[in-house]
Amino acid sequence: MGNRTAAIAALTLAAASASATTFSFSSDRNTDGPTLASLQAGSVIDGRPFDLGGQVIVDFFYDMDEDGPGGPAIIPASFEFNAVITNYTAVPVGGDFLHSWTLEGQYKFTELTTGQTFFTATFANALMSNFSDSATLLSKSGSLQSNKPADAALAFTTGGALTGVDLTALQNFSFSMSALRSAANGGRVAIAADGRFLSPWKSESSWSARAVPAPGAAALLAFGGLIVARRRR
Repeated sequence: MGNRTAAIAALTLAAASASATTFSFSSDRNTDGPTLASLQAGSVIDGRPFDLGGQVIVDFFYDMDEDGPGGPAIIPASFEFNAVITNYTAVPVGGDFLHSWTLEGQYKFTELTTGQTFFTATFANALMSNFSDSATLLSKSGSLQSNKPADAALAFTTGGALTGVDLTALQNFSFSMSALRSAANGGRVAIAADGRFLSPWKSESSWSARAVPAPGAAALLAFGGLIVARRRR
């Protein structure tokens, strides 16, 4: 009864004000392979080709009230990512180099239990960056991010457990990248002068995102969280 009362209270609070909603996953959940990868010189994909199970499994966390007292709901999901490079620059910084690529594409999450896609992000001007001591070799860490002011096409679409939730304002997301390495030998990834990857690579990655629900959508998100909580019990 206590859990039900807390859920109703959360629903009432969400209906009263459209707090920012946050989403995230940790790379630790996917234990049999990497999170992000590349097989072709001009594209970035998810790590499925290198995962023993053939899919990237994550625990999708969403928190309806951002920094509020309520905890996140959790949806076990598969993750898919597909993007192409649209531009590349390298800027000397001291004696090092900041490598930057813009990407266009999308990624999505699908519920493991139902097979329904419940969250999709599309983007046209995401930024992938890598700070390295070399003009031709990448370091083993980096980031991939986008935000609404810089990427007008950035959009989040929901369905499944999040059906009816309209996250229309101030969208942003960021992937951390660690253990970025050659898929062949685990060494550093070489790139051409135009930024093309000269060999397949793979990388561990965690993810977080944020958006503000449209008026009236916060209550639906809270209701969706209640449904997921009941499903997990």
